[in-house]
Amino acid sequence: MKENNSRREFLSQSGKMVTAAALFGTSVPLAHAAVSGTTHCDANNTMKITDPHYYLDNVLLETGFDYENGVAVQTRMARQTVEIQDGKIVALRENKQHPDATLPHYDAGGKLMLPTTRDMHIHLDKTFYGGPWRSLNRPAGTTIQDMIKLEQKMLPELQPYTQERAEKLIDLLQSKGTTIARSHCNIEPVSGLKNLQNLQAVLARRQAGFECEIVAFPQHGLLLSKSEPLMREAMQAGAHYVGGLDPTSVDGAMEKSLDTMFQIALDYDKGVDIHLHETTPAGVAAINYMVETVEKRHS
Repeated sequence: MKENNSRREFLSQSGKMVTAAALFGTSVPLAHAAVSGTTHCDANNTMKITDPHYYLDNVLLETGFDYENGVAVQTRMARQTVEIQDGKIVALRENKQHPDATLPHYDAGGKLMLPTTRDMHIHLDKTFYGGPWRSLNRPAGTTIQDMIKLEQKMLPELQPYTQERAEKLIDLLQSKGTTIARSHCNIEPVSGLKNLQNLQAVLARRQAGFECEIVAFPQHGLLLSKSEPLMREAMQAGAHYVGGLDPTSVDGAMEKSLDTMFQIALDYDKGVDIHLHETTPAGVAAINYMVETVEKRHS
């Protein structure tokens, strides 16, 4: 995924103001046409601009800092005009300066422009969001093994709604200014590759305004659920990262679990994204083993 250190993605790659509500900090329409242009509001009352090239006036930007004794004590702000072309910021101009008078221009109302936010740990493939409300039902003493058994029972009930609810969750993310995410996706015998396929279908439809990496995640234990073959299939199918889970408390074989995870990553030239919840000495041992493994690889 490409990186951009400018104030990127206040517009989507398609030039639509998909993240405007959060970026400007208000839920009302954020920009209004100063001249004729092409706009419409979605269900969240967020204005989307479909012109490929336009000016956005009265955008509040951070321009620097005021210092006292070498310490930044205040942010300097200024209203400027931002020129947008094909979804990218191509120029910053003095406010309301429009060198090309034929381009449409819109008023941001003095709202602050911020870079997009990123949700780097979300499970788009399994959620109650968008469905009937359910309360938490986790009795005291519930173990991770208990939760795995519960999820194995619930996943077939959730799977028919994967695409519908993932779409709604993406809508929620975008309405709050998030246009980049990393989603962990269940890869285990109950789900097979179906969750991955459903998620990929959703992301293909939403790629114009939402970037998302996928972690192939062995939620029920890489070794415990005998998921290595499925994990390899997931990598071949386009997952971006090899996931891992508590190698001692879930898999019961720390070194073998981590070695398997790393080997899959090496075989497919992918990164690793592991969830380590172990607060016992086993967790420290797992971290040390991973560090040693990486250092040996690069020595």
